[in-house]
Amino acid sequence: MPTDSPANEHHFAHAFNPHDAEMLRDPHEMFERMRREQPVFFSPKLGMWIVSRHNDICSVLRDPARFSSHDAFAGGAEMTPEALALAATGHPQTRTPIDSDPPEHGRMRRIVGSALSGKKVDAWRPRIRELAAGLIDGFVGAGRVDIAAAFAGPFPLSVILDILGIPLADMAQIKKWSDDWFELLFARVPPELQVLRVQSFLDFQQYCERLIAAREANPGQDALSEMLRAGREEQPPLTLAELISLIGGAFIAAGHETTSRMLCGTLHVFLTTPGVWQAIVAEPARIGRDLEEAMRIDSTAVGMIRTATTEVVLGGIRLPAGARLHLLYASGSRDEQQFRCPAEFDPGRANVMDHLGFGRGMHYCVGALLARAEAQIAFELFAERLPGLRLAAEPAPLYRSHMTIRGPVQMFVEWDVA
Repeated sequence: MPTDSPANEHHFAHAFNPHDAEMLRDPHEMFERMRREQPVFFSPKLGMWIVSRHNDICSVLRDPARFSSHDAFAGGAEMTPEALALAATGHPQTRTPIDSDPPEHGRMRRIVGSALSGKKVDAWRPRIRELAAGLIDGFVGAGRVDIAAAFAGPFPLSVILDILGIPLADMAQIKKWSDDWFELLFARVPPELQVLRVQSFLDFQQYCERLIAAREANPGQDALSEMLRAGREEQPPLTLAELISLIGGAFIAAGHETTSRMLCGTLHVFLTTPGVWQAIVAEPARIGRDLEEAMRIDSTAVGMIRTATTEVVLGGIRLPAGARLHLLYASGSRDEQQFRCPAEFDPGRANVMDHLGFGRGMHYCVGALLARAEAQIAFELFAERLPGLRLAAEPAPLYRSHMTIRGPVQMFVEWDVA
């Protein structure tokens, strides 16, 4: 029989804190206990139900009628009246493919998908390799570097800006705007900093507005021009506010931040799992499957939020209509019921592609092909030019508080210089 609501409270209700430093460093021991002892429970701290098993997560992701994505970005701090008043002076924040339901979701996804097809990604590969090689040129002679700052951060953003036709000279400012936007959405911004973060977000909106106007006046063959053309053809056509949210939020900010964390996180797996990096150097052709297994074993995608549109039973627990769920993708990708010996690095496992690193169902990451291409090219070049790469003994990798993605934001690596 289904169990009702938080009456059957478990210690996880208070122990689970995604912002805790130790939890950020390594959440997997707690995730394993959750799956075993209480796979669905209510967190009063977050005001959400936590879902940790692969099958339960997939059942939610495949049922958008009963589990809405409309509150997918509602995980950050409660905004102060001053911050809300300032935000109201800008363009309204509209939905993107990440936080929309059908039919709106299809309308948005078609526009982004038009710019990220497999054919286009394949055509970009030489330029992606050129951008990656240029960054490596800047530190290859040093013998030690923070790979997050020197490569994993700038590389995906430079790729996205390049394919959109945006000057790379604007990258540092765009990165700052994107970081502030992500912090507002998913982190706990202190009240005294919220107005600053909102002003940064408004500046980003204005930049995107100018960018759109310039490209509308002088369209080209870049991805931005393609999205604007596709947006005009939709019914109804996309508004300016929708285009700003789609291009600035979903494409630029979300598109590079997730890949940045994934590059560091998967490299961390490669360098800390005995023999893996040496095997990649000896046989670069194995990078594809090794990458999938690294994403499974330590997922960059911690999870995503859904809202129950009706009363539902999930994992034997009855949830009320309006219940908000935090689906722990990173836990589901290590579910013992789905993956044999899930803590072991085994790229040869038959179901290696069943991980949840890019989600599942209609919200499967629209940029997955581009992210995989960037990672494969990056690790091919690392294997070629930095074969002795190793994790530095200190400082330890640094993780930043975030509700939905996880990965080192600082990670020092070393190699021998001839």
